[in-house]
Amino acid sequence: MTLRRIALSMIVVAAFFIALGIVLEFLVDWLWFSTLGYLGVFLTIFAAKAGLFLVVFATAERYPGASASQAERKSAPAEQLSQGSNDH
Repeated sequence: MTLRRIALSMIVVAAFFIALGIVLEFLVDWLWFSTLGYLGVFLTIFAAKAGLFLVVFATAERYPGASASQAERKSAPAEQLSQGSNDH
């Protein structure tokens, strides 16, 4: 086995255990709130967290792209940059 294959296998196993932990935590919380009769509270909390994640993700995804395109438009062409560095 190559080193790359071992590293990839370790990453896959780690990702599996992280995902398993997240799923188990979700199920435990679901069962606990459900047992207490507060499943509606759990679902409200979950929906709020999911909605907040989506808003933050969409915002974070939109602005770096806008910033990069604006920087590209305002930057000098590559020819001007290379000529400017040779003047020194």
